[in-house]
Amino acid sequence: MVRLILLFLFCIPFLGQAQGNFEHNPDSPHYLVVLPKAGWADMSDMVGGFAKYHAKNYVEEKYSIKQYRLTVNDKMPFVLVGTFENEVDAFSYYQKLQTPLVPFLQMGVASDFFILSVENYNEVVLQKQFKGYQKYFKNKYPG
Repeated sequence: MVRLILLFLFCIPFLGQAQGNFEHNPDSPHYLVVLPKAGWADMSDMVGGFAKYHAKNYVEEKYSIKQYRLTVNDKMPFVLVGTFENEVDAFSYYQKLQTPLVPFLQMGVASDFFILSVENYNEVVLQKQFKGYQKYFKNKYPG
């Protein structure tokens, strides 16, 4: 019984960290993250789709489109688009991708996409996963 209590007390600090220490930073630079569906998404098509979308809709802005992996062993990279000046700019871009859903994302190639601040991205990189942030994002931006 004592071992169980000690184990429980030891694990409590880590339970809170599972979702991360994410903060709302509306004035800081933001990114858009696209998580592709493993085995389905062609990353070069997705990056090319964003490049065409930018050429048509964002000629003046210079957003980068890059593929990254959180760990060396990740089977699928993710796409990082940015850098947006702040949350308002990033959220506007995010909404335009959805209304209507841009053609290169209509085939269900993305399992999820969301915006996050540079600080929250750094926290995701430390955690080596997006799951905690995805929950935070869905609570912060419902609907």
